[in-house]
Amino acid sequence: MAGTKRKSAKEGQEQEAERGSNASSGSSKRIKESETSEQERKRASHLYTDDNPSTTLHGTSFKDAASAHRTIQMVSANRSLTYQFQTINTMLHRAKGHPSKTEGIKASIPIFQEWVDSYQSRKSALRSFKMLKKDRVARYLKYVDEHTHYSDKEWQASKSWAERYVALQPKQRLANTLMDEKDPAGEDLESHRYRVLHEIVPDVPRDAWQQEDLWADISKRIPSGTHLKMLLYAYSPLGNV
Repeated sequence: MAGTKRKSAKEGQEQEAERGSNASSGSSKRIKESETSEQERKRASHLYTDDNPSTTLHGTSFKDAASAHRTIQMVSANRSLTYQFQTINTMLHRAKGHPSKTEGIKASIPIFQEWVDSYQSRKSALRSFKMLKKDRVARYLKYVDEHTHYSDKEWQASKSWAERYVALQPKQRLANTLMDEKDPAGEDLESHRYRVLHEIVPDVPRDAWQQEDLWADISKRIPSGTHLKMLLYAYSPLGNV
């Protein structure tokens, strides 16, 4: 009897250990499932949702070839090349990753792919206006009110852009910040900056600029009106000033 009891006790211990093992296995399985679910949630969030819906351009689609062409045309109208890439590349991955691809979705993929493949050449074709740091732009804001030979509206627009740039948080991007928060189809800060600088900055070598063109008083580092306009858009032909 004693042997039988010892055997029963041993069996009980083994059964308890087995239950513990199963519980541990079940717990590990739940953790793995939870981790997988979290990874899938992040992936879905990245590809299928808008992180900034109030400023996102609406009407983009990958449902068919016509929608793909319309999306590219829509996003290319006023938004920066950076934003164009963000949107079109996202459309491409959403179409590729769609669990139930229709013939229309399949037709949209090569259209988006062709644009994405041409992105680097598009970027290389743009003029380069190296960004000045925020603190350098901030130091020139005080000179805006001294220039009255331009229309007030023009100067206020330049000043407003500079103030918004200086106030941007570290993770905020020009391409994702709208000039008019109520108009996602309009310009963002990056596309507006490029358009203005492309209009006001002659496409000439740096050494073609004369000091008198850039400074009202070079000893005091007071910029000319033309130079100040560039500075307010975070650019100078001289580089860092």
